[in-house]
Amino acid sequence: MNMKDLKSKVQIFEQIIEDALKEKYQNHSQEFRNNLKLMIPLYRIDLDNFIDIYLKNSQYPNERLERVVYYCMDFKLQLYYLLEVDAGLVNKLVYQLGFDKRNPYNTPHLLLTRQSIDQSIILKSRIFWERGINLIYFLETGENIENKVSGNKSKRKIFFDFVDTNPKWNFMHKYRTVIDKYDQSYRSPESHKGSILRAELIGNKVIDSNDILDLLNYGINVIWQGILEIIQGRTPAFTFNILKK
Repeated sequence: MNMKDLKSKVQIFEQIIEDALKEKYQNHSQEFRNNLKLMIPLYRIDLDNFIDIYLKNSQYPNERLERVVYYCMDFKLQLYYLLEVDAGLVNKLVYQLGFDKRNPYNTPHLLLTRQSIDQSIILKSRIFWERGINLIYFLETGENIENKVSGNKSKRKIFFDFVDTNPKWNFMHKYRTVIDKYDQSYRSPESHKGSILRAELIGNKVIDSNDILDLLNYGINVIWQGILEIIQGRTPAFTFNILKK
């Protein structure tokens, strides 16, 4: 691994994210733009700083770092897609154009637009957690979790079996039930069965849009903050910032 090359790739990646955020918020007030780093969760994921912390604390092998950083990029990129694109589209393309959830059928196009964005959030939120699982498993083992998947062993099962046998990652155990509930309620039906959004549309099911954000809400701080604590040899501790649509 060439550390100079890795740092250069990270700086290019981070600059793209930075420029994208500046572009998105360029028409907001100067006060708002001055406080972006305090308000935008993406700024907490500082990959250049991550490399420095990783190398300084020597909790994991240096030869593992390059691949770990690429997994970190995947994780941060997925968070951008969710937070800065899809979640923002709900307000811009739905509520700001007059959608009233008390009378959704008055604006059927806006209703279907909201459902389309909800579907994107459902699927991308699960991908977001997959990115975190990939990152954690490789960080700890140096192996790709995908290579462990077999006919009777899903990635989810492999990961949480790993969590149960690695005390430093035990804090992740409680999110097994969170993921299971999300999969049963949203991801699996929408991906593999009859659409829950169709069921909502014709009145057979009520969907709380805030529930769709559950996985994202937990993942924003839990995964990244936990990783930072662990690569410094500390026990993870968290606070939560809950998003609302």
